[in-house]
Amino acid sequence: MLTQGPCRSSKTKEINIALGNDYLASQGLVSLRDIWIGIHYGR
Repeated sequence: MLTQGPCRSSKTKEINIALGNDYLASQGLVSLRDIWIGIHYGR
């Protein structure tokens, strides 16, 4: 178990490997990056 808090734990390599962008997208989470690009570039 990680002894760090959730915000600090989210920056660890292990968490980023386990919960990658593909996994998060498959769970229905939207990408804030994609939303920002759509707003900024009008796509």
